[in-house]
Amino acid sequence: MVFRVAQTWVKENNMPLGTEKAVLLGSGSAGPPDVVEYLVQGGGGGASGGTSGVNLGSAGAGGIHATASGFSVTAATNITVTVGAGGAGSLTTASAGASSVFSTVTSTGGGGAGTGRTGASNASYSGGTGSHEFDGGGGAGASANGSGDHGGAGVDSSITGSSVGRGGGGAAPEGGTSSDGGAPWTPLGSDGTVNTGGGGGGGNSGISGGDGGSGVVIIAYLNKFADLSSVDSGLTVNGSTGNTTPNTSRSGYKVYIFTAGTGNIQF
Repeated sequence: MVFRVAQTWVKENNMPLGTEKAVLLGSGSAGPPDVVEYLVQGGGGGASGGTSGVNLGSAGAGGIHATASGFSVTAATNITVTVGAGGAGSLTTASAGASSVFSTVTSTGGGGAGTGRTGASNASYSGGTGSHEFDGGGGAGASANGSGDHGGAGVDSSITGSSVGRGGGGAAPEGGTSSDGGAPWTPLGSDGTVNTGGGGGGGNSGISGGDGGSGVVIIAYLNKFADLSSVDSGLTVNGSTGNTTPNTSRSGYKVYIFTAGTGNIQF
């Protein structure tokens, strides 16, 4: 039997190298993983501005949030990753957020708000309708409807080692509230938080609504397995393009946080 410790092969019991299967110990790697955890967050929708003398702006919806563990992956095979952009805010009809993708998993973006008093919806939840005569509506969240001018709740996750809320609906004027990356209400219309897929916040009369926050894709697996073998240069991961070095802030895990772009990765 042979052992590889810190990248050095050593012989045991004077047996010839190759007599038995090598065992990887110490700082050596156990090869690529068979299963991973994932989080796929779609981009948030943009918000609208209000029409003077008619209504205030309505908020964008948070993107859809998908997460699971035990997802099977195959070594040396291209796996597509796409990070969805947030939708642009507008004075009239705002844009929807874009979808985020990991392998066969797609999370659609949140809807963009229109010119009425109802906030934008996403694929699972509906926007709210303004509580008062001129108020705009709050955007749907990844786990709840918007309510009045308040944004719907998103989803909390600790896949990176710290709890972060994502996919919240944006807030609308006047006085709406938000959470989980959804934009708070401000008179000028504020943007959803970057890489949370939060919806944009509605603007006051004659002022454009805010942009939706971009989405994110995160994968994590036990740190006994090898780093990613390749990442396309079109993907930004853990702070730089084409990076294969994991984030290790979550104890016992290797984590990859994809924050922009599209391309293929391989384990």
